Amino acid sequence: MKSKSIAYVAVFCALAVAITTLTHYVIPAKTVPLALVSLVGIMAFKMTGWGGGMSFVFVTGLLSFVFTGGLSITFFTLVVLFIPYTVLAHVLRKLKYTDKTAFIRGPIAYAYFFFSSFALMSLAMLVTGAESALYVMQEKTGVWVASAIFAIACLPADFFLSSSAIIISDRISKTKKR
Repeated sequence: MKSKSIAYVAVFCALAVAITTLTHYVIPAKTVPLALVSLVGIMAFKMTGWGGGMSFVFVTGLLSFVFTGGLSITFFTLVVLFIPYTVLAHVLRKLKYTDKTAFIRGPIAYAYFFFSSFALMSLAMLVTGAESALYVMQEKTGVWVASAIFAIACLPADFFLSSSAIIISDRISKTKKR
């Protein structure tokens, strides 16, 4: 990797770990701020390619484990739901919601969010012993229904995060060319 890519990855990792740490210790709603980690990860993949993106994934996961105190709801939500989403979003980057490829990206994103929320609900209570908003929803509706509802709610987030990462990355690239 070039030194410029390493610098981008370092900045993106620092930003992601800061968001994760603040989310764990300060912010009670865990899911929404962690979506910003996905936005930062998508930008890392877009600006540095596969090598920098995968470095972001591993370093962010490791440092988040350290700074959130190990096995916590915040860590599991990040590792099971949002960090793998950055890889998926990079793989699906050519499929946009603005043309016919939305009929491909939408079901793939829905399936990912469905199965990852199912895994998150199954693992989080088992390993950490703590309750999350997803776990409470699972208690009221059942795990399959809760996963389906969560996956439907995440589709607009997929559109927002993928579109925002492209716009922000393009603006960073234009600024650095000046």
